[in-house]
Amino acid sequence: MQEKYNESTLNRPEGGRLLDAPLLIVDIVEYIQRLKNEPAWQKNDRNGITLFKTKGMRIVLVIMHSGAEMRPQTIDALVSLHVLNGYLEITTDEQTATVNMGQILTLHAHINHSVKAVVETTFVLTMTDEMYGESAYKYFPI
Repeated sequence: MQEKYNESTLNRPEGGRLLDAPLLIVDIVEYIQRLKNEPAWQKNDRNGITLFKTKGMRIVLVIMHSGAEMRPQTIDALVSLHVLNGYLEITTDEQTATVNMGQILTLHAHINHSVKAVVETTFVLTMTDEMYGESAYKYFPI
């Protein structure tokens, strides 16, 4: 497997951050500090950074200011939100759920949802292509 790195952007001109490798360790504390020191955090209601990206899976660290909202959306992926601190309100067409620090919320693909940070909140967002879900059972049989 070939290692993959990000490319430079206006927000992160240094580039060269490892996104995919056979083994990848991510320092969440370091990335939270990095996000909070970026101009995007000072002038926007949220900031985020992709931690891992490969075919069928993406992991993103997101920090949101109190009251920040992600507009309603529907995506073609299984989603999990793991709240590291603060808490979120997730609203679907059917219900609203509060996700507190240390909790994980999961959503199936094609469910319209919005995300609101009730207080300043940091969470890990994981999106996985539906077709990859079944293969996990051979490693973790129920």
